[in-house]
Amino acid sequence: MRDGQQFNSAARKKTRHFLAIATVVAVLLTLKGCSAAAGPTNIVGPGSGQIGNGEWIAVQGKDTNGRLQIFLIRPDGTDRHQLTTEGDNGTPSWSPDGEQIAFSSNRGGNQAIYTMDQDGTNQRLLVGNAMFPDWSGNDEIAYIAVGNNDPSGFLIWVVPAGGGTPRQLTTRTGAAVATVHPSWSPDGSQLTFAMITPAPTSPGGFNPEIWVVDRDGSNQRLVTSTDPDNARPDGSSLNTAHDANAPDFGPDGWIAFWSGEETSFGQVWRIQSDGSQRIQLTSTTFFSRNDDPTWSPDGTKILFSTDRNGTNQVWIMDPDGSNPRFVSQNAAGPYPGDPAWQPVPN
Repeated sequence: MRDGQQFNSAARKKTRHFLAIATVVAVLLTLKGCSAAAGPTNIVGPGSGQIGNGEWIAVQGKDTNGRLQIFLIRPDGTDRHQLTTEGDNGTPSWSPDGEQIAFSSNRGGNQAIYTMDQDGTNQRLLVGNAMFPDWSGNDEIAYIAVGNNDPSGFLIWVVPAGGGTPRQLTTRTGAAVATVHPSWSPDGSQLTFAMITPAPTSPGGFNPEIWVVDRDGSNQRLVTSTDPDNARPDGSSLNTAHDANAPDFGPDGWIAFWSGEETSFGQVWRIQSDGSQRIQLTSTTFFSRNDDPTWSPDGTKILFSTDRNGTNQVWIMDPDGSNPRFVSQNAAGPYPGDPAWQPVPN
């Protein structure tokens, strides 16, 4: 998503934006995604079956009409098949038992969160004026409220996965304008997210940083407070890693995230939830977009999006950044290009 020497500014801006409502959205949605991927292959319709727990990754791709859809592939990139067909759909998140997927969709003319069974059947509306779902082990779904001119907008809320009354989880601090990209810890006790604050001197005009909050909304605290550089493989400086976004909570307190210049280039890092042990994982010799990290269910691998080969792709690497390799083509816009690995139930 974030890699690619050859990408023009129009393509870069398109991929990381989901809405054009306010200036805030231009940042949140700074979808670190790359340009549109090649067309999908091996497409079959919803209800195709052949789904087994822990065996699939949900990715995004463009259909023949240029709309963003959710597909399933195996970790080796095979058996790709399409789940959604109506409108644009993205940001998939699996239920803890691996039987359902929550996702963002604009199919009704407004942003909303839907759920569906793992084979694409039984698609149903969960909550409107919302996007960016993340399904917790407590069977709750966190999301971003996006109501127009609503003080609750661009804050993170939580709703029971079966439907019910939402509750507000995050609050803005200081000059912050939004909290976005929620991700639950494996045990569901905490949630990480990005908080966006205006930064007029920054290239993108905003500064996102990674935060953590307890499940009940208490103890909201900053995680990324350093201002390092992204390094090339030889250790020399490539570009600033001033901004941090797209966090994914993994095992043993680790959070994987993107860091770079918002609306521009960056790399994947990881950090402990207390702010210690910040480590760069991806590294390229040239400016590129490496983004949207997702931990495997067992914590031994990390998926991420990259445009290092000139198109938007999903790659996989070991948790220390070693052994990076191609998995599948990917796409982004109007949602980020987040892949999602099917969990293995306990």
